[in-house]
Amino acid sequence: MFDWLKRKPQKAPAPPAPAIRAADDATLSAIAALAAAGDHTGAAARAQAALAERPDAAALHDVLGRSLAALGRTAEARAALERATDLDPERVSTHVALARIARVEHDVEAARDHLELAAHYAPDDPEVLLELGRAAAAQGDLARARRVFEQASAAQPGAPGPEMELAYVCEREGRKAEMLEHAERAIAAMPESIEAADVMRRALFAVDRWEEALPYAESVVARTPASAVGPRLNLGNVYLHTGRFDAAGEMYTRVLEREPSSFEARWNRAHVLLASARFREGWRDYAYRFASLAILRRPWPFPEWKGEPLEGKTLLVYAEQGLGDEIMFASCLPEMIARAKHCVVECDRRLVAVFRRSFPEVTVLTRPDDDDAIPPTKALPPIDFQVAAGTLPSHLRNEWPDFPRHSGYLRADPDKVAGYRARLGALGTGPKIGLSWRGGTQLTRTSARSLPLADLLGAFARPGRRFVSLQYGKVDEELAAARASGNEVVHWPETIADYDETAALVSALDIVISVQTALIHLTGALGRPVWILVPAVPEWRYLREGERMPWYPSARIFRQSRLHEWSGVLDDIARALDTPGTDASPYAN
Repeated sequence: MFDWLKRKPQKAPAPPAPAIRAADDATLSAIAALAAAGDHTGAAARAQAALAERPDAAALHDVLGRSLAALGRTAEARAALERATDLDPERVSTHVALARIARVEHDVEAARDHLELAAHYAPDDPEVLLELGRAAAAQGDLARARRVFEQASAAQPGAPGPEMELAYVCEREGRKAEMLEHAERAIAAMPESIEAADVMRRALFAVDRWEEALPYAESVVARTPASAVGPRLNLGNVYLHTGRFDAAGEMYTRVLEREPSSFEARWNRAHVLLASARFREGWRDYAYRFASLAILRRPWPFPEWKGEPLEGKTLLVYAEQGLGDEIMFASCLPEMIARAKHCVVECDRRLVAVFRRSFPEVTVLTRPDDDDAIPPTKALPPIDFQVAAGTLPSHLRNEWPDFPRHSGYLRADPDKVAGYRARLGALGTGPKIGLSWRGGTQLTRTSARSLPLADLLGAFARPGRRFVSLQYGKVDEELAAARASGNEVVHWPETIADYDETAALVSALDIVISVQTALIHLTGALGRPVWILVPAVPEWRYLREGERMPWYPSARIFRQSRLHEWSGVLDDIARALDTPGTDASPYAN
């Protein structure tokens, strides 16, 4: 058992606190009512006035400390609460309040001391259990936090506090469905709670039910002051995920009016602007991606290039973000190569072979797996400037006409292309169509971007068409189901695992049909025809509207009218495939 006397200096025994008179009970009730109504300034003033007459009343010091803590006057709050424990060492509520202050200040030792004291005096007190669980969660001990919160829930069935805390734990553990269950119980127990409404927003967001999250996000904003930027940033994110681009942009702008240093608002507004083809404005906000910590800055030590002349200079272009973005931003490399004496380009190891073939005058470096490491530079020429690949468009792609009408800037290995043409030819006559049907991750909305292979085949399969899987990940079950239904889909996993091989296969196919994945960027960068199944709320790279991507002239977009409803998109593509000899169908049926 914890012996609090071993952790705290012993003091002379304090005289017993005088009993609280009935009048004092009324005073405490009035102060508590002010605090419950959110008037902590009034509560603190009333408590200080009462203490002038009753300086040894531990309960008054306790309620004063709590109100001061709510006002952010932490040092004064701690002093008042510590005075309360001096007068009444067994006051559980005071130890809990001191533990909260210590937790917020990351003083784990002090928080633990106060919580163990509180638990010693009141082991089943729900507030003590809640704070013990919060402390465990703050230290990353989610298993212990869960146990304590479940104990708190058992001690106080139906109480919203433990349910909300369990929802937070589930969120960190990735238990999305369970998180929603706890959030639903919390909002049912306390429907007017702002925190419960926000937990519901988060839980619905976690399971990709963005439309259902919207009323909760709007409710939180309606009940919080305009100076509270967090709820407005959250509402902007819900607007963005539900395709309300203009409303999202307005909300991010309102956040920035209140808090110009909100880099997350700038980063998110960049997505709205770029999706709206407002490139010049969008790139300005996009520059805040490093400050927002959304993207990690590579630790190269050279001066940043800000548009200076590059005649006679060596420029390092370093990798950032995902594979698709690296390919997309590489569309700017031909212009940089023309400007500089020499370019050094860092890229994902999967792209090294393709980049070296496509840009033979460039020194191509492999990006290390460790984001904090940089490749050796001893064999390189002296580097004058460095620039992130995603910064190049802000210098080169500010208007639609700035995007070149290229026929491909990446090059596949011609011998490998010939080999794949032979392999595809062996499948029989008819068009060879590459398919990819899953894309993204939980963070990049995979549920909105993906659909079953069976849906594609059901819409596109015709006698004589040959389908080739370009899908990464586990596909065996879907391919077996397709084969059983009479639709053979060729899959060469060793080709998908090697991007140089994938580039050659793509170059040998007649057309690629895919959801939003890096494959789109590879196919478009090779100048090959690619048709894209784009959800109603697209990634910014695919714009809000239109059939074309400025990055890839060979790409054509087929858009959903409603999120998760692919039938219209599949029908449109099926009709285009059935129309031979047109721009929509680049091969003969």
